[in-house]
Amino acid sequence: MNYFEDTISFIRQHILRKDEQIDMNHVIRDSSLIDIDVVKRTARTIRRVGIITMARDGSL
Repeated sequence: MNYFEDTISFIRQHILRKDEQIDMNHVIRDSSLIDIDVVKRTARTIRRVGIITMARDGSL
């Protein structure tokens, strides 16, 4: 796996709460940053509950 996939896997396992998912359809890629939407899905609604911003590469 690469850095991005490892980070997404970590977020899914340790940060997201019940019924929350990462919405990869609306990823905003800037020159050095990536914004990832966190959505909560229920039977009737889909709500954006947060945005995770991270660096494009692994060096900070």
